[in-house]
Amino acid sequence: MKIAFVIYDGVTALDFIGVYDSLSRVKSMSFDKDLFIDICGLEHTIKDSTGKIAFNIEKVGYSLKNYDMVIIPGGLGIRRLMNDEHFISYIKTVNPEAQLVSVCSGSLLLGVAGFLKNKKVAANKKIFSCMTDYGCEVVDKRVMVDGNVITAEGVTAGIDLGLFLCGILYNKDIMYKIATQMEYQLPENFESELF
Repeated sequence: MKIAFVIYDGVTALDFIGVYDSLSRVKSMSFDKDLFIDICGLEHTIKDSTGKIAFNIEKVGYSLKNYDMVIIPGGLGIRRLMNDEHFISYIKTVNPEAQLVSVCSGSLLLGVAGFLKNKKVAANKKIFSCMTDYGCEVVDKRVMVDGNVITAEGVTAGIDLGLFLCGILYNKDIMYKIATQMEYQLPENFESELF
């Protein structure tokens, strides 16, 4: 399994880290030593939305076509990127068979790239009205799965999303073991809502 996180200047750190931390534990806890996670983007160093946290990019400008899953976190930088043809072309290099995942406003980039037509999506409540421009239906759910598109609401939903991905890519037992190691209390209705 090869996973790409696509980040950019102005990313919300927790949108990224919430999902990344959960998934990275699959390998660090020895559930799957063949899991590969790359941090991708178009610049060597990315700063979060506060400008105070910097991330080093491992794969700068590499095509996304060889990844099984591509994850796009949200952040203040999204609005600028929605009109950046170079960045949108980069997102479009994804394999059409890949799972496309977003947190919060990251769904806007999936929409601009044309991946959300006729899909049900979750997103930050502040952007609900914008999402319908992309031919999708916005639902008020913490995490939404529609075919190969998996979307999550705002910021802290990224932790739920990361754990959910552990559950669907591997199994619920691994998901619960990772949540326990993180000392994260899953929402009461988590399993019935998502599985």
